[in-house]
Amino acid sequence: MVKTETKFDGFDKEIRKPELSIVFFENPTHVAASFLEEHRKKTIKSLEELDLKIKKTLSVNANSDTDEVVRNLQEDQPNLLLCTFTSWVEEFLPIRVLNSLNIPIYLWSVPHGTAHSLLSGITATASNLRQLSKSFFYGIGSEESNDIFQEIRDCTLAAFLKRKTQAIRIGLFGQNCPGMIDVGGDDMALATLGPEVIRYELSDLTQVYDQISEGLAERSVSALVENVGGGIEPGQEELVRSARMHLALIEKIKKDHLDMVGVRCWPELRAEYKVHPCLAFSNLMDKGIMGICENDPTSGVTMWALYHASGEPVFLADMGRINQAAGILSLCHCGVASTQLAADQDSVQIRRYVLQPKGGVCIEFPLKRGPVTLAKLMRPQRGLFSMFLAKGESVEGPDHRGSIIYVKPEADVNRFISTMIEEGVEHHITVGYGDLVAPLERWCQMMDIRTILL
Repeated sequence: MVKTETKFDGFDKEIRKPELSIVFFENPTHVAASFLEEHRKKTIKSLEELDLKIKKTLSVNANSDTDEVVRNLQEDQPNLLLCTFTSWVEEFLPIRVLNSLNIPIYLWSVPHGTAHSLLSGITATASNLRQLSKSFFYGIGSEESNDIFQEIRDCTLAAFLKRKTQAIRIGLFGQNCPGMIDVGGDDMALATLGPEVIRYELSDLTQVYDQISEGLAERSVSALVENVGGGIEPGQEELVRSARMHLALIEKIKKDHLDMVGVRCWPELRAEYKVHPCLAFSNLMDKGIMGICENDPTSGVTMWALYHASGEPVFLADMGRINQAAGILSLCHCGVASTQLAADQDSVQIRRYVLQPKGGVCIEFPLKRGPVTLAKLMRPQRGLFSMFLAKGESVEGPDHRGSIIYVKPEADVNRFISTMIEEGVEHHITVGYGDLVAPLERWCQMMDIRTILL
């Protein structure tokens, strides 16, 4: 077969800031102009400090052209529309602006100020929106309240995720790995949330793999091993096979504009090609592309959501062991984690796959410590998607082959496992760093996904 000498340019996925616009619903006859001006300044400053992009700020009162306001918002299409109230306002104003928009809404009122009927603004607007069957989020808190602005940020991030979910393209190469049923799913059911699943034959990938020239693969090895500080066990020939797999996946990702890829990694690739996608998946995660172990599309969407919620790589793992006395469980996989998640770069090794040393290579290290969020978007039950969510802390544990993290769930570990079993959570769990529960819970609300929260 003729080998191609294709060039592969970088394609890092940019993580954009969540965007919101603000409408200050005001009544100058009730509230002093100086108070309104100070409220606007404090609000904008607090939101910008949370790393949110403010697309537009608009003030609406009895003299405003609400049609022009609506046109502005329809053009800008922010992820979230923040509506602030400092008093009662003429009630047709929020209705005119909000009723014709298809943008998630957050209603916010300060709890005190110069107006006599301050909370009438948010309560009247909420009542009228309920009558119109318009959904919204809401909160009451001062401009000095960190909690209220964190809630607004979480809702903006959730709205950002909701919009981006509509454009996800998932490429799955080959069928499920043998014996794995719970990683399957209904592609059309998943499409109701937005993602498109594109099914390929495994041969669609291996044909591209076969066409990658030896020279190009050899030259790309150095980029795959640059963050490996703990040693490389396999020889050059084995590394070249992994580099060729990496380049083949990149070609398919770029050609078909894929946001994540899954590969039937065994038995064919191990037995016939003696290669795993693990090293490629580790590198792709650094570029914002999810590499899905064992062709699990709902895990892929979970990874994607945690990645964009946290802004850093995430880890897809199997349920491992449990230490009931210590309240700790292990989460592990063959060796696919991004090296950015290593506790220590000197601990990062490339080794032959532990269960089948001649079948390919993996990247191995213990993952770093810190607060984590554990999550899994579940297959629909009775027509309804669910999301399992739990907080935890990554802690020290014994040495173990593969990519591994030891987690102490915030909930009792026995309750954690029993909830998984009783709710039918699949065997893959995604680990994201930080407390990501609030934005993911809001995202689930927007997507009509039931939450199972520990």
